[in-house]
Parts: sequence; structure tokens; C-alpha cells
Amino acid sequence: MHKISIIGFGNKLMGDDGIGIVVIEELRKEYKIGQAFRLSKNIEIIDGGTNGFGIIEMIRDKEKVVIV
Repeated sequence: MHKISIIGFGNKLMGDDGIGIVVIEELRKEYKIGQAFRLSKNIEIIDGGTNGFGIIEMIRDKEKVVIV
């Protein structure tokens, strides 16, 4: 199980409201990995899109969460 999650939220169609998604896309480019990926065994990167209500499931059982 991943203990740390980095989650990007936003909508790129709404200008600067999409910064979380842009950050996640840049991480994908840097590490050349798909939709949800790991930087290590304990770190998970998630594109949260505009699903703010789904955050509860995304952060359940995590020790640390970074939300962009």
C-alpha cells in the first residue's frame, strides 16, 4: 500500500484552475509513466481531475497527502 499520495486536481479548460493537472502531466513527462504511477514503493501520483468529492477514497489510509 502507498503511504504517500500526490494528487493533482483541476480543470485545464478553466485557465489557472487547471494547475494541479498540469503539474501531474509534467511529472508524467518527466518519468514517462501512465495515468497513476509510483515514484517509489510508498509514493503514488494521481490525476484527480475535477473529482473533488472522490478525494476521500484517494486519501484513505495515507500517512501523507500533497494536493495540488
